[in-house]
Amino acid sequence: MRTVIFALLTAGLVFQHTPASAQRSDDFSAAELDDGLWTVVDPIGGGSVDQVDGQLILSVPAGAPRDLWSDGNGALRLVQRIDDSDFELETKFESVPSEAGQTQGIFVQAGPDDYLRFDYYHDGSDLRIVAASIDAFASTARGNATIRTTSPELWLRMRRAGDRWELSHSQNGSDWTPAFEFRYRIPVEHGGVYVANADPGPAFVGI
Repeated sequence: MRTVIFALLTAGLVFQHTPASAQRSDDFSAAELDDGLWTVVDPIGGGSVDQVDGQLILSVPAGAPRDLWSDGNGALRLVQRIDDSDFELETKFESVPSEAGQTQGIFVQAGPDDYLRFDYYHDGSDLRIVAASIDAFASTARGNATIRTTSPELWLRMRRAGDRWELSHSQNGSDWTPAFEFRYRIPVEHGGVYVANADPGPAFVGI
């Protein structure tokens, strides 16, 4: 992952940074991860997080599946504080899931059992773009569609305005395709990026 950009949306204007906002952008260009901004969460254990040459690298080994669904959030993730306001979150991936269960994406949460996920996921046959809500381990798919790509890079952009959520995707960071839009009430407290390896639990390196 090269860049995570937070932007506040106010009256149609986009502010990349405002002093009053808790969230901060990160291009991962520093010599090491900013642990004053990010918290690493690895519920299953065995994952690794590295920041090398301007890249964030999240790795999970083969074995125990790490999923974000009705049985909990087992994803390896970076988390930071987010204001409960309107905002936009965009990230670029330099990896593409290619085996069943491999997942990379972004999320926001009110708590460990109440969150929204937006991601690229491979089902064993196709790469898919997914949006879902999880509340007290009750999971609801908000969108699920096949993505066709030959690009080695993938972008995601999520926008929140009140209780309306919009997800878009891109293969070059310039041309964006709307994916899903839905309404969901959640008092956002944290968010960030993650990788996962749902059943059958293949190894995966998200960049």
